Amino acid sequence: MEWLSGSCLCGAVRYQVRGEPLFITHCHCQSCRKASGAAFVTWFTVRDAEVEWRGTARTLYRSSAAVERGFCPHCGTPLSYHHEAAGDEIDITAATLDQAERLVPEDHTWWRERLPWIDHLADLPAYAQFRRGRPLTPAQAAQLPGSAEERLPGDDHAVLVGKQPLAGLEGDPPEGNG
Repeated sequence: MEWLSGSCLCGAVRYQVRGEPLFITHCHCQSCRKASGAAFVTWFTVRDAEVEWRGTARTLYRSSAAVERGFCPHCGTPLSYHHEAAGDEIDITAATLDQAERLVPEDHTWWRERLPWIDHLADLPAYAQFRRGRPLTPAQAAQLPGSAEERLPGDDHAVLVGKQPLAGLEGDPPEGNG
């Protein structure tokens, strides 16, 4: 495998990983949900010696007696997780990869702690980018995919792509939504 590289949102903390991930998982534990502010976190696990951190040093936070989490001190992006019982293994947030699509999750962990509505995500309407009612600048609206016929009635920017898994969506979001 080629090197994997990634960064926090602001780019102050960067990393490179050499070697194959040992695991790629969606973690549903309450601790990861609280630390990330998300319904679950996708982690990839590697040997700590295979990670080269660059730029600004991560801030490390001991979220429990045995767990240390790393994040960017500038923008707050969650980057890493290390449990003492894991020895020389470290988990890195897969969404921070420059090419996050290269890693495909293999399983779910802490499934018993998942939010109950997780089971129904694929049943929800899926929009190519923004949902109905989100104000856009004219420049952002011009970047949206889809013809006028595909857009929702009375809404110039929401493109409903159907009730399908979110992985079926394509296209980059317009600038300025982060």
